[in-house]
Parts: sequence; C-alpha cells; structure tokens
Amino acid sequence: VNLLIGTENGLMLLDRSGQGKVYQLISRRRFQQMEVLEGQNILVTISGKKNRVRVYYLSWLKSKILRTDGHSD
Repeated sequence: VNLLIGTENGLMLLDRSGQGKVYQLISRRRFQQMEVLEGQNILVTISGKKNRVRVYYLSWLKSKILRTDGHSD
C-alpha cells in the first residue's frame, strides 16, 4: 500500500513496496487536507497559501511517478 503525504513543502508519495522510494509529486505548495476518491480517479486537496480547493487526476500523478522512475505507459 502506497502512502500520499501532504506537507508544508509539497506532495510526496511513499512507495511502501520494494525499496521504499519517496517521490516528490508537487513541490512548493502547502497541503492542508487531502481526500483520495479512487472511484472517480481524483485527489481533492485544500492547499496553497490561500487554502484553495484543488483537484488532481490520480492518473496524472501516476504518470509523474513513472516519468521520474524512467518508465512509460
């Protein structure tokens, strides 16, 4: 099971399988609250300086991980 971590400095994914890599997905943005809606393929967050609601596609986040890892779909 992987773990999304929202911090004062960005959004990271902790890959808990294998080597336990940490992937920086979004940097320089403060994440206050997050909710993953897997059925809708989205991550809803309250983030940024003004605590705005933002929506990210899980597939977009996955593609960032694959690009970072040197793989492609």
